[in-house]
Amino acid sequence: MNTNWIKIDSERCKACGLCIEACKHGCLGWGSQINRAGYLPAQIVAPASCIGCKLCLYTCPEPLCITSIETNAQNDSLPQNGDRNAKDGDVSAQNGDSTQKSAKPGQNGDRNAQNGDRNAQNDDSTQKSIDLDQNDSLLKNGDVSAQNGTPRTLRAFMKGNDAIVAGALAAGCRAFFGYPITPASEIAHDAMQLFESAGALAIQAESEIAAIHMLYGAGATGTMAMTATSGPGLSLMQDGLSYMAAAQIPGVVVDIMRAGPGLGNIGPEQSDYAMVVRGGGHGEYHIPVLAPASAREMFDMTREAFRIAFEYRTPVCILADAFIGQMMESLDIPETLPAASDIASAQFPFEARVDATPQTSSHIISTLDLVPESLAKKNDARFAHYDAMKSIARFEYTEFSPNCPSDEAPNAIHADIDTLVVAFGICARIAREAAQQAANAAHKRFAVLRPQTLWPIDGDAWHPYIERARKICVVECNRGMMRADLARFIDETRMYGICRDGGIVPTVEEIVAQLAS
Repeated sequence: MNTNWIKIDSERCKACGLCIEACKHGCLGWGSQINRAGYLPAQIVAPASCIGCKLCLYTCPEPLCITSIETNAQNDSLPQNGDRNAKDGDVSAQNGDSTQKSAKPGQNGDRNAQNGDRNAQNDDSTQKSIDLDQNDSLLKNGDVSAQNGTPRTLRAFMKGNDAIVAGALAAGCRAFFGYPITPASEIAHDAMQLFESAGALAIQAESEIAAIHMLYGAGATGTMAMTATSGPGLSLMQDGLSYMAAAQIPGVVVDIMRAGPGLGNIGPEQSDYAMVVRGGGHGEYHIPVLAPASAREMFDMTREAFRIAFEYRTPVCILADAFIGQMMESLDIPETLPAASDIASAQFPFEARVDATPQTSSHIISTLDLVPESLAKKNDARFAHYDAMKSIARFEYTEFSPNCPSDEAPNAIHADIDTLVVAFGICARIAREAAQQAANAAHKRFAVLRPQTLWPIDGDAWHPYIERARKICVVECNRGMMRADLARFIDETRMYGICRDGGIVPTVEEIVAQLAS
């Protein structure tokens, strides 16, 4: 029996006890000596009972406090020193985590080498998206292309949170500042491991307040940077976000939403919608808000978020619920990171905005303006800038007919429909299944409209789809925040909502019952 699956760094432990609670075999317990931070750390008390499930690792919110290690005996059958090429196949990781990457081009996805399964005894592919210590190919810099000139990709099975980090590195992100909080902790954990290997910077800040102001500073130098948090942490970041919006500082903020208010719980909810979409911090401002609904979109929208941030000189928020952050799915990711030359154009110091003297103009960015008329003009200019962002608005529309699973091109319009369901994030995924079942049960046509950007929303582009619907049903994990916004361009008498909160999500059955009635 292997007794060396995990290692606990006692100096990083904050004594939350989550790992002890997660272990179902009594392998972990409390230590006998406090660490330098004043905490009584967890420790391994029954190593012989460990089966290598690593639930403790994935439960721990502290980056690098619990790490995964393997014994040499498990790796004897595998190529050493990171060599992924076996005689007859592709072995993707030194520790045998072959199901996390696709085979190299030309090998037809065959992960079996020498007519035997190269997976280690503890293949952890169902537990963790990227085995971060093993995906060394993702950390290489430079332009490596296949023979046909297209970039090589790796098939990975990963959480949405992991896809955020992979997408950030693929976009050229050079810095991460954050403080771990469930259900977003994997982002900080992965960043601490991957960013340094990629030649980027990752810092665990002392608080979310510190993290957002570090992001402000990095963005002011033209550095691609990001932070990640959940509801309580995002509340602490609102001051810094307001400053970044006013100073037009680019940066990416990821919010993996949990139930609230207050500490609430770590269940999925979409109750940060109003705080993010309507500005959140003091003063009148907006920031673009992207709403992914899959691990694939977590990756793609992170890359898109950096493009928008630097093109429009603005902070951008990726808003996802806990289900999307924790859900594991397969996706293809680039095998290599962008070369330094590909992102150099984004790294430049920004010019000073106001209140700068000839001596300090190249060093100071300020949002202070003590002249009311001058500040009003700047606000006018800022909102004109927001009007220009209307072009980034995106949504997906799909119709569902009785006994005919929809395989139509997105945004195709056919006959009039009974009910148009509007939802984002996990609610949109549930709504799609419910719409098909309701169509089969009621013999009517239904449709689902999923906003991929929550701000801006282009009501004019939605108009043709709304007009064909007899009713509008808005499904969300809050008490109607998005429905209140949609009332600006949809007749409220045509709308009704299916709302759940507290960490509860609407079920397919609930939605079908409403649609078919």
